[in-house]
Amino acid sequence: MPFKSKKQRKWMHANKPKMAKKWEKESVKEGDLGPTTKKGKTVRAVHKKSGKEIVSVDNPSTRKILKKMGFVVKEGIFSSWMVDKAVKIANKMSGNMTGAVKAIEKLKKGLSKDKKVADALRQANESVNEGLNSKGFSIINQSIKTMAINFRDLQKLVKKQDDSRRIFCKEKRIKGC
Repeated sequence: MPFKSKKQRKWMHANKPKMAKKWEKESVKEGDLGPTTKKGKTVRAVHKKSGKEIVSVDNPSTRKILKKMGFVVKEGIFSSWMVDKAVKIANKMSGNMTGAVKAIEKLKKGLSKDKKVADALRQANESVNEGLNSKGFSIINQSIKTMAINFRDLQKLVKKQDDSRRIFCKEKRIKGC
């Protein structure tokens, strides 16, 4: 168990040196984390007390070290390589949203709810034929046909009104009507 303060360290070395040496061995420093050279395979961690933020390689051993040091890994933020992999899965399984979500959730729980991944899933599963009904006619064509039928009916109605106007004008002998 690492020391919580400098005072505790001094006291332990003065009063219980064997335990202090053991705790010194267990102490973990930021240098123990290793370089973050692997592009994309990183994770962000924030220190509980100081709020210091660290970006380090994402693997189980690093997470254990971060936990010992008092850092908390931000679970809401997924590493970029995971997000990229999830986007590839979403595009690969286009048309099968349920299967894609299950495959992505196997990668990391909650990853399918990430903004980029959710957008990729939505785009991959949007159908090009959304405007088609079960008969294969586009809804737009159907609406145009119904509008044409309504327009023909309207033309007939106008023609009837025009004829009745002419008859009225003839009966009343109104010129220019």
